[in-house]
Amino acid sequence: MIKIFIVDDHEIVREGLKQILLDDTEFDVVGEARDGVELFKKIRNLNSDIILMDLNLPGKNGNELIMELKKKKIKSKVLVLTINPEQRFALKSFKAGASGFIDKSSAVDDLVTAIHTVYETGRYLSPAFAEQIAFDSLTSVDSKNHQLTYNELKFAMMLNEGHDVKNIASDLGIDHANAVAIKRKIFKKLNIKSYIDLVHYFRN
Repeated sequence: MIKIFIVDDHEIVREGLKQILLDDTEFDVVGEARDGVELFKKIRNLNSDIILMDLNLPGKNGNELIMELKKKKIKSKVLVLTINPEQRFALKSFKAGASGFIDKSSAVDDLVTAIHTVYETGRYLSPAFAEQIAFDSLTSVDSKNHQLTYNELKFAMMLNEGHDVKNIASDLGIDHANAVAIKRKIFKKLNIKSYIDLVHYFRN
């Protein structure tokens, strides 16, 4: 069973999310909070797998809380739900340490898939967001305009999460030689030479 903690300052949203999740026997909502203060009062006493978090919260915003969770070594993965679906918000959340990003307007359709994906593979980004980011934001390192396809971006994100090429090949259903070729192509497009360079690229 996947244990979930919800962070949103609107009670009606929290109740709606709980209703969606509790309709699925694979999920257990173990706690909820309306802001960062309440989150940190409760989270250490709960063994949650995933934190569903709004970006627009009173006090510290969602991205600030994500970074604080990482600093405090809270192991729960963060799935961001937002009414701001623009790719620049998704990019900032991933750089802060989020594992997934979805639009609240599509939460009913995408939420279950997003939770399972984050829980099982570590990352979730809708194809639409990925295409935007690949084309606009994550496509340049210096003065060159490097363009990653959606599959290359997904592959790069998995590398950034610490997955090795062999495991990525297995997860994506491709052979090892093809995976190695994709990794080389990504490194060439981004003009990087090592995994450390890749981590710095995603942080910059």
